[in-house]
Amino acid sequence: MAIDPTKDYYADYQECREFIKNSSDSNSKDVQRAKEHLMFYSGDQFSSIKDDLHRGKRINKSFSELPKYVQSIKSAASKSPYHSELARSSTLGESGSSQSLEQYQKTFDTIEADNDYKSQMMQGIDSAIVTGIGVVLLTTVMDEITGEAKYVIESLRDISKVAFDRDCIKDDKSDAEGCAIINYVSKRKAKRDFGDNTVLPTGITEAFPSQWIIPEDSVPLITYYRKGFDENKGKVEYFQFCGKECIAYELLNLPMIPVFKMTGYIVYRDNKFVSVGIIDRVQDLQVGANLAYSALFERLNRSVKAGYICVAEAIEGLHDEISKLADGDTPLFLYKNGFEKPTQIIEAFNTDDLMSVLSTSANLMSSVIGVPSQG
Repeated sequence: MAIDPTKDYYADYQECREFIKNSSDSNSKDVQRAKEHLMFYSGDQFSSIKDDLHRGKRINKSFSELPKYVQSIKSAASKSPYHSELARSSTLGESGSSQSLEQYQKTFDTIEADNDYKSQMMQGIDSAIVTGIGVVLLTTVMDEITGEAKYVIESLRDISKVAFDRDCIKDDKSDAEGCAIINYVSKRKAKRDFGDNTVLPTGITEAFPSQWIIPEDSVPLITYYRKGFDENKGKVEYFQFCGKECIAYELLNLPMIPVFKMTGYIVYRDNKFVSVGIIDRVQDLQVGANLAYSALFERLNRSVKAGYICVAEAIEGLHDEISKLADGDTPLFLYKNGFEKPTQIIEAFNTDDLMSVLSTSANLMSSVIGVPSQG
């Protein structure tokens, strides 16, 4: 169903805006936490804490144990990926014949086979492991050969672009009444592809929750799903808004919103159940390992550099030659005849205590996550 040129979709746009605001009010803390944990996993493990730890001018190095745990969990999931398999249900009645079940199963198998299903699911699982939030959606694309629409399963890498239904009870959001995905396009692209009406006049702005601050010279491109009412009951309405203009509308023959959340650990915070990943569980342990690793560098940096002990008269006048030792230009340490042979300093520093901290941190992480420390 294409856009009806006689219909005004502004009320639908306003409903979409209100949905996004409500979602932000309910979920923005969870999304911000997930983004911070993703940054921590990606290697930014000191910027937010070094001031609190008074480490502004000290060596700050990361010795991340996290990737091997994530890979270990993903590896187990990859060996037995999720697969849709229909089973006979009493709700099918007599119409649920073996032939129809086989036909539906074949359709599901085709959907999984025709797109990078496993890779997309693993990408969603990866995000769920790290941050506790992974997002997969069922969408359609035009088949380049047949020209027909076909179903595709995609994973949304940037979870901050998704506005979930604040009133969902189920962790996977399968009971959602609506969902929105917010992207941005340049004003030039919006005018070229969707018309001048999609871009607001200069000086007029459209306020969005801080979770979705509109970049300069850009226009929000919003995909909005909602369950239908009245004659559309039992189906899902699909809208796409560029600016305030509705640029696409379809009535999807689906019983639920085709956007699903993949979860990690379910915990109770801020008077509600939320999903967190392994970073939430072991972040402090990883910081402890980083401090020990950084102290190792500092101790190495302060250790005595390779050198010699001798009386000053033994090397008087030979300073230029001796200084070339560091550059490798002079292979021998020269000293004057008649003086006692210089004594070489053997470099050594203690690391047992720091290695013990690193080992203990690794073992505690393994215990908390439930995955062997070897990965």
